[in-house]
Amino acid sequence: MNDFWEELVQSLGNLKGNKTRSFLTMLGVVVGVMAIIGIISIGEAGKLSIKKDLESFGSNLAAIWADKREDTVYKPLNNYDVEFLRSLPFIKDVSPTLSLYREVRRSDKRLDCPIMGVSPSYFGLNNRHIEKGRFFSSFENNNFRRVCVITEGIKKELFERHGIDDPVGHVVKIGDFPFFVIGVMKKIELQSFLSSFVGEEKEIYVPERTVKTTFGISRINYILFGLKEGVKPTAARKSLTSMFRLRKGRNTYYGMQFVENQINAFSSVMNTVTMIITLIGALSLFVGGVGIMNIMFISVTERTREIGIRKSLGATQVTILRQFLNEAVILSLLGAFAGIAIGSLVTLAVEGLIKWKPYISPGAIVLSVFFSLIIGVVFGIIPAKKASALHPIDALRYE
Repeated sequence: MNDFWEELVQSLGNLKGNKTRSFLTMLGVVVGVMAIIGIISIGEAGKLSIKKDLESFGSNLAAIWADKREDTVYKPLNNYDVEFLRSLPFIKDVSPTLSLYREVRRSDKRLDCPIMGVSPSYFGLNNRHIEKGRFFSSFENNNFRRVCVITEGIKKELFERHGIDDPVGHVVKIGDFPFFVIGVMKKIELQSFLSSFVGEEKEIYVPERTVKTTFGISRINYILFGLKEGVKPTAARKSLTSMFRLRKGRNTYYGMQFVENQINAFSSVMNTVTMIITLIGALSLFVGGVGIMNIMFISVTERTREIGIRKSLGATQVTILRQFLNEAVILSLLGAFAGIAIGSLVTLAVEGLIKWKPYISPGAIVLSVFFSLIIGVVFGIIPAKKASALHPIDALRYE
């Protein structure tokens, strides 16, 4: 153990004596480690951010809709399908969704916007929250009450521009029918780049039974439903496909979308992209390893007489090999630690600019240190072997 520490101190002394060369030799490793730390950490932070955004809509959320494909018959969804879904043991909650466009008026302000007919369970399924007022109840839905919940965009267009900060209690006309505003929905807050694809919401939510009786609309656009905990989307899709073919006919088609599948698909793509870019970043480590090997060859040549003197004083081939291999590994590890420090700072700065939650991947740090250690050993062993194989008499004669 004492020999090891002596060799380590001696190796550090040799590297310290050539500070500039040691620094330049480490640069390749520093850049490679920075790339690995940054790419993996930012990739993971992005994945976590987008996963969180998608889960904010409800990780167990799914939807089913009637569709027409080649050689299929279109059969729209109806209330019986809603009740059938509600009765299934693996489904937590259900909300039929009807949509239509109507002119909305308040005083002299007019606005064409989507009217969404939904059941009260829709808001819980979508993890939506109220900013002011409340959501409508099952009683209001069952009794065809003309109440509505508006979004932030409607609030701005119809109320804030006219000096009204709280729309709750006011009346808007949807088509020719007055509706009582009972709530304002809180806007969706996303942290990932998905926020750039989500514009300002300008919808009005009305009880679905009220939509049917007031506007004479009966066609259900899609049924939103939530799976119970532990239910796999693949199994749910397979069961629902079979059941709906039995209910509606084998020549019908019903599309289905599961949020969990979207999350898994995106995670898979992100993992692949991260892996490919990480491999490209790892090439910098390879280049850094070649640099270490070249510098070590130069070091062996410059210190040939020193090697001859040490061997003549009794140093073994293993001692010489270990000394030069130590220097190569130390150079590589110092480069790794510097790369981890700088890469972490740059990563945190980038994540701060994108407004993502700060994240440094522990796996990336372990991977960087491991790869750097391997690089030091692999590219340091050849120069170290050359140094240890020198004949003491030839080494002493070297000029």
